[in-house]
Amino acid sequence: MKKQQFVFVLILFLIIILSAGCTSKNNNVATLRVNQDSNYVETFEDLSLGNIFDFEFTLPEAENKWVNLWVDSYVDGVKQADPLISLNYGNSLNEADEGHLGFALVTLDSADLLAILYAPGVSGRGVIERNPQEGVISSFEIINEQESIEIKTGEPTILAVYRETTNHSIRTVNLKDAASVEQIIKQDDLVYLLKIKIEEE
Repeated sequence: MKKQQFVFVLILFLIIILSAGCTSKNNNVATLRVNQDSNYVETFEDLSLGNIFDFEFTLPEAENKWVNLWVDSYVDGVKQADPLISLNYGNSLNEADEGHLGFALVTLDSADLLAILYAPGVSGRGVIERNPQEGVISSFEIINEQESIEIKTGEPTILAVYRETTNHSIRTVNLKDAASVEQIIKQDDLVYLLKIKIEEE
């Protein structure tokens, strides 16, 4: 009887240890959740400022991580040499960073746009000069609107896309599918891809 109790306790102890190990591992993973009801989104909608992607961002062990956030630009299927806008930061003084992360396109009085990229404690902005065009259809799409997104260390992840086309229609895209993303790059006149990559030091 005592032997059976010992085996039971030993198994239970191993389960607890393994569960704790799994929890610790998951807690080290950076996560993003689409924040559709944030003050940022409400402000953009109320004032008709333009378009915004806003996420709740959690970065565990931030003191040992480096975050690269940028927007790749494609014109008529050709990737532009430099990112539209980018942010690079890391080695935080905090054990974990939490806050808003996102990308916004503000409509200016002219055809130009103001691009804004932001993350906890940092931000960047730049004006995108454009020529006025008629008959342009645009689309603003985001990844996993209902679920939390886990960002694997060392792997670039597409978070959102802004697209423009002079065709009469614009198709939806699966941002998790490389072939689907490649198709819109070839078909649409303009594509902005919001990407993130987290590196560990």
